[in-house]
Amino acid sequence: MQTNLTIFFFLFFAITINAQSNISPDEKAVRGLVQNTFDEIWSKLDTTQILDFHTKDYLLLENGEVWRNKEVINYMTNTLSKPLQPIRKNRFEFIKFEQKGKRAWIAYHNFANWTLDGKPAGKAQWLESAVVVKKKKKWKMKMLHSTFVPEKKQTEN
Repeated sequence: MQTNLTIFFFLFFAITINAQSNISPDEKAVRGLVQNTFDEIWSKLDTTQILDFHTKDYLLLENGEVWRNKEVINYMTNTLSKPLQPIRKNRFEFIKFEQKGKRAWIAYHNFANWTLDGKPAGKAQWLESAVVVKKKKKWKMKMLHSTFVPEKKQTEN
């Protein structure tokens, strides 16, 4: 019985590790794009990097609003003008990735936690999907559709 249980756990972990390593280089790059977009643009509020991660015709659809790069820059400029800036940390749980040539889409849960002076200042969760395109061997976000998840429906953050 002990041997069967040991074999079961060994196979379970081997399958789990193998499934995680079956991510294509493009999917890994797109996951990195998502992480870096939120770390560099939305956490650091760095408008100078927008075109490193977004296409020129980028579109953000969130809660009934349509934003382009210009609106993202305006939001960040306004946020940076405030006296206190909380620190944002991002975490993602990826759901699905599909690719057709130089175009792909990815769906994921986006978790954000904010701290101010080292103390928790807030948290949020979104369910998002992004369309990305590969230009000059680099993936860029073309469109992001973001739905805020109400607190009562949020999963563990």
